[in-house]
Amino acid sequence: MIKKSNLLWDNKLIRMSVICVGVWFFFRFLFTLVAPFILAFLLITLCYPLLERIQKRIPVKKKFLALGIILPLFLLVVAVLAAGSWKGCRLSVRRWDSSWSSSFTDAAAGWTGSSAGTGSRSRRI
Repeated sequence: MIKKSNLLWDNKLIRMSVICVGVWFFFRFLFTLVAPFILAFLLITLCYPLLERIQKRIPVKKKFLALGIILPLFLLVVAVLAAGSWKGCRLSVRRWDSSWSSSFTDAAAGWTGSSAGTGSRSRRI
């Protein structure tokens, strides 16, 4: 029996377009829902060999060992972020010049002039 080829899927442009739309859809809508589970999976996967070694020496359930390892790591991360914000450090926060940002938002809203209060709004017909 001769196998019929799917001509639509064999086209590389269509195949890459479908893959790109799928990746965009995942990152646009699903990533924020799935990210905590992916992070938890990666964290447990990285900690699993350590849990195995500790469990051989100490007969404790893995969920309690995982809690004993991950909770201090979480507290350490929270403490570092809190200390950074307390000292005034901002991680990846970019401050724009207020005149630039106001003129940008004014232009997007349709205002002309340097500020929203001084300019006139352009009419769109």
